Amino acid sequence: MSWQAIGDSLGVPKETIFRQYSAGGPVITAKPVQSMSSPGVTDMHRPATEAVYAFRSQNGNWFGPHNALPVGHFTDGTLHFEPAEPVTAFAGQVLTMRFGPWNHDVSVHACQFTLPDGTQRRVRVTHAVLDFLFGDGQTPLRQAMTALVNATTLNPHVPQPLHAAIDQAARKMGIGVPAEQFIAAVEKVVALASLAAADEHAATAMRRLERVVQEYRTWARVASRLSLRAVPNVASTRSRL
Repeated sequence: MSWQAIGDSLGVPKETIFRQYSAGGPVITAKPVQSMSSPGVTDMHRPATEAVYAFRSQNGNWFGPHNALPVGHFTDGTLHFEPAEPVTAFAGQVLTMRFGPWNHDVSVHACQFTLPDGTQRRVRVTHAVLDFLFGDGQTPLRQAMTALVNATTLNPHVPQPLHAAIDQAARKMGIGVPAEQFIAAVEKVVALASLAAADEHAATAMRRLERVVQEYRTWARVASRLSLRAVPNVASTRSRL
């Protein structure tokens, strides 16, 4: 298709589409709005009040902070996960999607699932959940590492060996650093988890990182088994749930 035809299909000037494509980033088709009463407002512009923040695979493994909300404040639904491209770790499974009041780290993507009473709900999902379903599983790790860095920077109660390990892992989060190096650096931080016990904020952030690392290990095992069965050169997609 010509750039003009693509622009016409998306409702965006062809110059804008070409500029975004040439920059190497995503093509953004949402139009800017001046207020929430503007006619161009979509779900992308509205802040989320609830979201799917965790899910459970068929074998019982949870991904995401499934115990973040107390009983009675969340709801579980069922999703028959059949993505457009089946080469993902959980394709073909019946997943338990947990959602509730949640207004941070929420993507513009949503999934439709079945509630216990049989009704259908469509709820946006967090970036962490989206990454576990379609990506490389690193988004939750990076979020947890950032939280640990914030909790330990200039914190006098954190021993120097732990400071050094955290700093090294933070450096490995940079663009262009191979994923294996980042994962290895995070594992070294977790190995020193006991050194964070002296400070409440550092200990809380470390427990979060330990949980996410365990989730990533589980995800990696599933993804590794999948890659052995995958057809070469078939790309996964997160275009829809």
